[in-house]
Amino acid sequence: SLRNGGPSSSDYEEIQTELGKIKVWFQTNKYIIDIAFNYWYEENKELLDDFYARFNTAFNRILNQI
Repeated sequence: SLRNGGPSSSDYEEIQTELGKIKVWFQTNKYIIDIAFNYWYEENKELLDDFYARFNTAFNRILNQI
């Protein structure tokens, strides 16, 4: 599971760095994260689309000032 087999578990003890453990763990569990994100996105599409539009507007304003 994501919880019991996390990057700090013995499954990743051969990897030297914490960042390396997290990267490998993430790649190993990406399919679960994708499923969870897709479900969350479908349930919160309007919220995320609104955030993206507002973020993109603010980002472009800053970019145009540079």
